[in-house]
Amino acid sequence: MKRRTAVLLASLFLAAMTAMTWVMIPVSVARENEKITELLSKAENYENRKMYIDSLECYLGVLAVRRNDHGILLKAAELYLRLGDDGSFVTYCGYAADADPGDPKAYVLLLEYYSSRGNVAEALEVLSEAERAGAACSEFVQYRELLKNRCEEIWVSLEDAGDWHLFRGGYAAPAKSDGKWGIISSTGEKILNYDYDWVGAADAESGLIPVRSGDDLYYVDTKGDCRLSTEIRYSYLGPFGNGLAPACRDGIWGYIDREGREHHFEFDYAGAFSNGIAAVEKDGKWALVSDRFSAVTRFEYDGFLLDSGGFAAEAGKAVAEKEGLFYIIGRDGAVVAGGFDGAALPLSGGEPVAVKIDGQWGFASEKGSVSLFINCVEASSFSQGLAAILTEEGWIYIDEEGKPAQTGSDGKSRPPVSADSGCRSFSPDGAAFVFDGYAFNIIRLCRYGF
Repeated sequence: MKRRTAVLLASLFLAAMTAMTWVMIPVSVARENEKITELLSKAENYENRKMYIDSLECYLGVLAVRRNDHGILLKAAELYLRLGDDGSFVTYCGYAADADPGDPKAYVLLLEYYSSRGNVAEALEVLSEAERAGAACSEFVQYRELLKNRCEEIWVSLEDAGDWHLFRGGYAAPAKSDGKWGIISSTGEKILNYDYDWVGAADAESGLIPVRSGDDLYYVDTKGDCRLSTEIRYSYLGPFGNGLAPACRDGIWGYIDREGREHHFEFDYAGAFSNGIAAVEKDGKWALVSDRFSAVTRFEYDGFLLDSGGFAAEAGKAVAEKEGLFYIIGRDGAVVAGGFDGAALPLSGGEPVAVKIDGQWGFASEKGSVSLFINCVEASSFSQGLAAILTEEGWIYIDEEGKPAQTGSDGKSRPPVSADSGCRSFSPDGAAFVFDGYAFNIIRLCRYGF
């Protein structure tokens, strides 16, 4: 009997405690809500009185209870920024984005913050994070357009530099420092030491790089180890492309393969192969030939535009000169457009090519129609949506609307570069050499990263 009574009393006690708990929970929640309401009221009051530290303490008190409250996290972030605590501002914006990834407000705050400080790479990373999270708003489109041409400077202090060519998943160019040549990447990384009297373009497929040291011409890898040399004394060994490299001996030009075997030494000049074609000269006339040495055009031209590596068709099209006029030639040898007073080398497949008509520079589309006439002394073709032009003040970059491009990290146009130095064109991965009056450095479009 006593045992049964004890069990009954214990059951009644547990039931009573359970009932009390259920009564206390609403009371506790109600008190918590009252406390939060009080804190929010104080926070707003303090903020209106510009007592930002007190206001922030109240908001942090709310977050101690509601740690994932998106709106309060944003308020805390804004107050941290007002108080000059940039690190906590960025941290709390991150908390807010994590609390509600689809809401764009935290991302917009970060975009405003980074853009106003010229931190373009960070702003673009915020845009990428927002897109990955599925957040969307009209401000993202505006910022993407605003930031697309912003550049950061990579200080490399070069005396001279050649043109960009594809190399191992990126782009690289010959570069000169302290009187010697090497190879530099579009991110500013030294690929080949500056040890040589001359260096040609690196071959993306084989990694072979033509170099000259004293009177000796040979090919090295990126470590500087000799990978190909010949017993024949050549006066020129050029860059490989499509498995062949131009070479000259005794005034006769032809090609060698990667085993050093000679092919078609019959030309007055031989350019480098790219996209399966190269420009060659014979008996005073020029033509395009394929890497199988079949004729792509007839020997009817007075010359072809070549880049610093001797390539005529790096972008898939070439520019030929005939009787003082210039013609854009496709890979099949057909004339895409022509009869121009002047032209620049095509730089990027599908982007407009600079051409000159009746003394004025304009830009020819892929189909040959010419538009966007610009008042300038000289122009380069478009690459990555930008073209370098020479004005009376110096070289600047313009966008596809013909306006000075906002390539500065601060959102402004870069000052004109002197006419005798120039702005170089952008590589397909967004890098260009710019002369600052003392040395060549690299500017890199932030949308491509570093």
